[in-house]
Amino acid sequence: MGREIQNRRHMVWKSVIRKVSNLPQHSDLIISKRSITHPTQAGFAESIGEPQGQKADYRRTLRNGKSLHAREFQDCYKVHWDKIDPSVDPLGHLLEDAPHWLWVIAGLSLLTVLLICSMGGGRNDQSEKSQGVINSSCVIKRGGYERERT
Repeated sequence: MGREIQNRRHMVWKSVIRKVSNLPQHSDLIISKRSITHPTQAGFAESIGEPQGQKADYRRTLRNGKSLHAREFQDCYKVHWDKIDPSVDPLGHLLEDAPHWLWVIAGLSLLTVLLICSMGGGRNDQSEKSQGVINSSCVIKRGGYERERT
């Protein structure tokens, strides 16, 4: 009897995969946790995802290269498909499925450059003089950046 229930629940995942695959990209299908087995019992692997209050994330790569992403919440799973599986092509996944994270990365990179430049470019004048190294650092001026020769 227990095995029959397990097989029926596994069949439910096949049905979920079919339904989600026919939805538009990133459209969630909500499934009660009581009506289905844990995603790892249906071939999903633990993963990460954008924080949206979920307890955990799971992914399963499909034959067509798409990725199913299941997010586990208290009482349900929210499942959608991504065009590119991040474990196969992380940059492609960012470009196709999570381009907003590229803006976050670009912003953090710019902030890092500005911070380094405001701290003198990370130079150590004493060691440069002793080694006779000629270097350049950033000078921040209105309208952009300018190189200062030392």
